[in-house]
Amino acid sequence: ILVMFVLMRAKFELPESIGGLKSLEGLWLDRNFISALPESIGNLTNLIQLWAYKMDPMGLLNEVDIGGFFPPSIVNCTNLQYIVAPDWGKHNAFDRCEYNPLTGEIPSYLSQLPSLNWLLLDRNNITSIHPNFFRDATSPLTWLSVGANNLTEIPHEIGEMQSLEWLFIQEANLCNDINVEIPATIGNLQNLTRLFAYKMNKESDVDINEWEWMESLSHVLQLKLY
Repeated sequence: ILVMFVLMRAKFELPESIGGLKSLEGLWLDRNFISALPESIGNLTNLIQLWAYKMDPMGLLNEVDIGGFFPPSIVNCTNLQYIVAPDWGKHNAFDRCEYNPLTGEIPSYLSQLPSLNWLLLDRNNITSIHPNFFRDATSPLTWLSVGANNLTEIPHEIGEMQSLEWLFIQEANLCNDINVEIPATIGNLQNLTRLFAYKMNKESDVDINEWEWMESLSHVLQLKLY
């Protein structure tokens, strides 16, 4: 019985037939050139973890819309707990804007996976998060990491995702001269224990008196806002 499938450095798309691997619990895609997961991914109801690590290592792909890469059928993966699709590792010191090719808006249905605990999308080219991602969330999401993307704002609806314990939004807009406000509604996240939100403001002068929401974060164990 196949429970873990690892694919490395492939230059082809995943076939629809992968949906027939019903026993699969782990899918690890490492340094591949895959532009979309097949619709049949929703048949993998035993899948627990999905990694799409360091996509497009040689720059062969164009930008990949995140809503196209993760098809809506993924919500049928009822046991999926971990989605990890960052571009971690060593980067060219002269080009900090190297990243995974995922772009566009994080769709709301990604927060409707019934078992999802982690969603790690660091170092992509994601430009926005659908407000309903937070407003209509049914996932028990505890760790959300969207740092080092090209976000222009963090929706104030984030304060409605009460399950969050770890939140990483640092350098939300990595490569452009854009300030990204930390929404005051983060103060409503009563289960939050880790908040990384540094380098959000490209200006040197920041009025910390505007951060009254920090008074509500007495339960946070680790806070990085410089």
